[in-house]
Amino acid sequence: MPTYRLKESLIIYDEKSQYASGTEIAKAKTPFHFNYNFCKKNNAEKKPKIDVLKVIKPPSKFEIEMMIGRAVHTLVLEPDIFKNHFAYFDRSKLPFPTESLRNPKNKEYYNNFRKQNFEKQILEYDSYLKVVAMRDSIYQNVVAIKQLFDGGYIENIWYSDKNEYNIKNKVRIDFVKKDKPYILDVTTTTNAHPTKLANEFIDNNKHISFGNQLWSVNNDPDRKVDEYKRIIIIAVEKYPPYAVSCFNLDDNFIEFSKHAFNKRMETLKKCFETKKWPSYDILAGQDNKTGISEAGVSNFKMNYESIW
Repeated sequence: MPTYRLKESLIIYDEKSQYASGTEIAKAKTPFHFNYNFCKKNNAEKKPKIDVLKVIKPPSKFEIEMMIGRAVHTLVLEPDIFKNHFAYFDRSKLPFPTESLRNPKNKEYYNNFRKQNFEKQILEYDSYLKVVAMRDSIYQNVVAIKQLFDGGYIENIWYSDKNEYNIKNKVRIDFVKKDKPYILDVTTTTNAHPTKLANEFIDNNKHISFGNQLWSVNNDPDRKVDEYKRIIIIAVEKYPPYAVSCFNLDDNFIEFSKHAFNKRMETLKKCFETKKWPSYDILAGQDNKTGISEAGVSNFKMNYESIW
């Protein structure tokens, strides 16, 4: 039976950990991509921290979106520790608010602010207000709030040291009910319509992550329920009026997620054993001796969703 260790939330882990994360497993396009990223992580040297007094690099739009998502998760699920991990920068407090950070006084003020909040993620004030508005929208939803404060493990990482795949696995789960058979996932999105979002999960391979989560908690010998069978989604839109939806992923989605995860882990197990990491040639299938796959406009998406 797999052995599991529950870790406290928001702990910084060793970059050279031999555990394959749920994200690495789900997001890899092919075994070849997985192996590249996994080896890169485990062979990486720890880089020194950059002196914030010398570098002012504005985050990209993608980085801002990711930071807002992390901030919403923390403010919704763990509000007590939000200020330990995030700070917001109010440009109206600059010595010269109408000028950019290139102004020497503004630059000095900003660098001092960064120095005081060195370990924290910095949100622009507008982004912080957005995070608060999204949190409030979730808290004002009667269905969502009932699910959130019902007793469970919040933002924990589940570790598997030994399992049938012989792969060390770890996965972070937003919320696991202690005495009820379901997992809760909080997500930010541009469209919180249940059907639209469920299809988006498939497009982004998040269903594989859900399969991983169910497999992990169901193999925990200390679980208090017979089997975790359900995943409840609390989704909040990123733009006003910050609409919220709360829904179950249906049985077909759950079975598809479990099958996709098992298929991926079986493939990775074989790759580790043979030390062969196929790329897109895996599309051709084992019975195709030419190694050349086929693709068409109409069936490309269907083929891509389950290539391994």
